[in-house]
Amino acid sequence: MKDRKPSLLQVELLKLLYKFRFATAPLLAIHKQKGIVTITQSLKTLLDKKYIARNYTPSYKLAGRGAEYYLTNDGIRYLRDNYKVNEAVLHSMYKNKTIGQPFIQKCLLIYHLYIKIQKQYPDTFTILTKAELAGSDDFPEPYPDLYIYNDQNDYMLDIFSDSLFYLIKKRIDQLIKHHESGDWPEETYPTLLLVLADSRIEAKTQAYVEKVKDDNYIEDAELRILTTTLKVLAEGAGSNIWSDGKDKTPVSLE
Repeated sequence: MKDRKPSLLQVELLKLLYKFRFATAPLLAIHKQKGIVTITQSLKTLLDKKYIARNYTPSYKLAGRGAEYYLTNDGIRYLRDNYKVNEAVLHSMYKNKTIGQPFIQKCLLIYHLYIKIQKQYPDTFTILTKAELAGSDDFPEPYPDLYIYNDQNDYMLDIFSDSLFYLIKKRIDQLIKHHESGDWPEETYPTLLLVLADSRIEAKTQAYVEKVKDDNYIEDAELRILTTTLKVLAEGAGSNIWSDGKDKTPVSLE
């Protein structure tokens, strides 16, 4: 069974596991607009071929959690041999089996928000993950969680799922330093999007952004930084959810 060539859908699922590193059947079904049974059957075939593995224990079922799928060494080799993928990204995935839950849950959260943004802006943006940015010298390191762009605008999005404010400050400082370095190849620097754990942290972040911009003599027109919260982005019905902390009316991405 392992020698049979994967189907088109199975290859797409392997590529999505490269793109997001970890995924669940429901996320894949929503993203591919396929029935959950179709996705589950394809995942089972990939499991049988040993191209993928999963994290799943009886405790997952009790908690109502879906299995978390990831590429195995065989799956990594298949992608390397047949598609243009980044070698460093593939190398990091050899550790998939031993990765801790905080990292896995962050990957799943990124995937969930990726799908949400796609639904908010159908056929509007191209959205790339860290795996797809790998090898580029244009972006700040570490790379943003998502890079969102079209012909008119581009955005770098970072997600902060906890309330450790020193990590948020550190990231803002990295982004400001990259902006000031002039390493971005275009004249206009991308709008920075910060997704915060809650409204209290969002307010603190907006205040810190203003302080750092003032300290570095950065005008609002020169660098735009917008914020929202995880709850608003994940559960909000509309797209007018981004704020710079000054204008009381939230805006949409353009």
